[in-house]
Amino acid sequence: MNENAPASKQTNTDNRILYYSDQEAIERIYQILLKNARIPREYINCSFSNFDLSFMPENEPKVKALKEFALNYDKYFRKTNSPQSVLLYSRNNGVGKTHIAVATAKLLLYEMAKDIFNSNPYEYKRRGVILDRIKYKTPVFFMSEKKYIWCRKRYSSKNEDIIDYIEACEKAFLESEFIIYDDLFRARDTDFYFDELEGIIDIRYDSQKPMIFTTNVNIKTIDQLDPEINPFAERVGQGAYLLSRIEKMTKGYQFEFADYKDYRKEGIY
Repeated sequence: MNENAPASKQTNTDNRILYYSDQEAIERIYQILLKNARIPREYINCSFSNFDLSFMPENEPKVKALKEFALNYDKYFRKTNSPQSVLLYSRNNGVGKTHIAVATAKLLLYEMAKDIFNSNPYEYKRRGVILDRIKYKTPVFFMSEKKYIWCRKRYSSKNEDIIDYIEACEKAFLESEFIIYDDLFRARDTDFYFDELEGIIDIRYDSQKPMIFTTNVNIKTIDQLDPEINPFAERVGQGAYLLSRIEKMTKGYQFEFADYKDYRKEGIY
């Protein structure tokens, strides 16, 4: 200790040793929540700030609406009796739906981290404190439909990675405040698939927990008998049931994205 240092300067130095700044404490919480969200490595850097709005300017209003949604999540997805889910649709791949879904999720997580910090600032600012209280919290969870169905069919195997992933998904279905459900209707058209999907949607719908869906299937066609417009025409009864649930969950927040260019081919990300 420098005995000749001014008392105020010494106090500030001591505080920095003992405590994180508010921003550092929030970032520390955020990083734990982000890790628990299981966002794939290829998307982990996606954000609103690095999404190129000029590439297809028709999509800009939709992207801005989703950013506003994330910044005001209490107003939307925590509202009583009707939490708001979101559907992002384009006919073709490469539009950036998953990029925007992840950007929304990360912004949600940061707002949640601020809420957690504000619930007990003193505890979260102290250096050396192990954050056991949030170590296993997963308020937002990313899942790929294709990966989930693939792993679910192999759950009886003794592969620890498969078991871990399925158990994490099942925990998220019940507990996570928000699920990013990537590539809705991407998996195969089988009884097993529809049984799994109906179960997931029912759990989230009945417990009033919202989701962000991305899809290349126009959900408004899945109750139609014409196979030219409905890839699941042979299962129209199941399609109608899912359509009813998903439309109720996402009413007012169904976004159709322009898709005449491919971000991936242009090297945008």
